[in-house]
Amino acid sequence: MNSLSKTHSKTKESVSQKNHPPLSWWSSGLILVAVLCIFVLYNPIWHKLDIAAWEENILYSYYPIPLLVLLALWIERKRSLINLCLESLKIGLLKFGITYAITHAIWITSGFPEPARLPANRPRPKGQAQLIAAASIPTSGKGDINGIALDTMGQPISHAFIYISKGLENYSFDKVEPPLNLKHDGSGFSKQIFPIQMPQPLIIHSQDDELHTMAVYDSKGKLVLNYPLIASKKRTIDFEACHGIVQLKCTVHTKKESPLNLAVLCNPFATFTNNKGEFTFKQVPVGQLQVTLWTPSQHHATQSLELNTGASHHLVLSIQ
Repeated sequence: MNSLSKTHSKTKESVSQKNHPPLSWWSSGLILVAVLCIFVLYNPIWHKLDIAAWEENILYSYYPIPLLVLLALWIERKRSLINLCLESLKIGLLKFGITYAITHAIWITSGFPEPARLPANRPRPKGQAQLIAAASIPTSGKGDINGIALDTMGQPISHAFIYISKGLENYSFDKVEPPLNLKHDGSGFSKQIFPIQMPQPLIIHSQDDELHTMAVYDSKGKLVLNYPLIASKKRTIDFEACHGIVQLKCTVHTKKESPLNLAVLCNPFATFTNNKGEFTFKQVPVGQLQVTLWTPSQHHATQSLELNTGASHHLVLSIQ
């Protein structure tokens, strides 16, 4: 019975190969060499490339695979849609394995590539005014904000994170020079939040022997950035926009690693409440502003206000 089953299986395989004969290994090898040449030479990989250049090499080396397979099938007179799909998949998988080994060997030995940087003198979007240096605003054009953060029971919240989330987009502030350095030991990060003032960089130091992915999601769950973190290496992340509250998590070890909470801001007005739940912002440029409360349990509260010249505005931020 077993011999009959094996004979039947071999017959089906023989019929399948007869109806859809695969490409010769000679043709498959030539196609593989061609796409690998694109991967190696489009942006020469022996140069110091940023992440955008590596992505170009990887993507552009995939694009010609179906066309080259179609050409080879036409030459060998093995044209069929099934053959086109199967041979393209086969060569794509072979290419993935080879390029994965090459890129990771280079990145582990010479360091992960830096993110692509936009020109520093790039024009601002149309309709957007030039930024006003906050330091140039006289004291008479500023005011103070103080307040208290309360939980759902009306009790003060200590160590809650408070920041001005809206209203200061047209101002530029002094840069924070030292980068924010954080360590990743394989268990994730603490539940506290870390503020970053653009363009302050974030440097994450890997302290274990595993590969991690650092995926950054905004408050709506949209993916903002996604970078690998090589084992026992450090990774610099530069944010190109003020995203507000974001969460950085490893998509490889989601269950065993706690995420990192970040506040990516364009202004320095961010603080933590004291033991009495109180907070203060001094010398804030006047105007229509929004102040937001955030807690490690992901509770939020936002309140709008109009800050007038020389005023001291008191806020009560309550979690509903």
